[in-house]
Amino acid sequence: MKEFLEHINHKNPNFQCFDCNDESETLNLNVQVYHTKNESASADELNKLRKLVKNGNEEIVEFYSIMNGVKMYCQNNQPKIELFPIHKLDDENEAWQYDYEGMESNELYDFQKEGIAFGEISQSGNYFIFYQGKVYYADHDGWEETILGNSFFEFLNEMIKDPSKFMYDRGCYSRFEDGKTNKQWIPKQYKSE
Repeated sequence: MKEFLEHINHKNPNFQCFDCNDESETLNLNVQVYHTKNESASADELNKLRKLVKNGNEEIVEFYSIMNGVKMYCQNNQPKIELFPIHKLDDENEAWQYDYEGMESNELYDFQKEGIAFGEISQSGNYFIFYQGKVYYADHDGWEETILGNSFFEFLNEMIKDPSKFMYDRGCYSRFEDGKTNKQWIPKQYKSE
């Protein structure tokens, strides 16, 4: 958790990016980004979280007691990763579960049946799911059981270890703009002071 807090407080966070049509992946654009974290969750909100997430919830409750969600790597008010505030969990879980309508229970992994969506790679429709102390990635394209962290804090550390790779490996949905053209720029290297 300490490393994550340091990461979102770095000065001058930015990505070196390449044009998505450039096969040589030449880094031709530097994009300044920022993070927006919410104040800590209230006692009532934390109680709601504990009711939603019953098993192995100590680390996720600690996170929300420090910040009630965060928007990360934002450009023009658009985050590339969002960990939702508690008041959005019901709506986001309803949206996530919509992907599974009409499916039989035996076609789903346990985390898809009983997990709680708490975040996403923005614009992807793919969610981070907390289930029995672990964090899974619900990729509606692959339908695989992908564990992103064997604990909540491990997930946070994986996310910040190499943010460009983390986002790329989740399907390369995170794109930036140069403000001059319609090109989409893919983050390749993360830097900060």
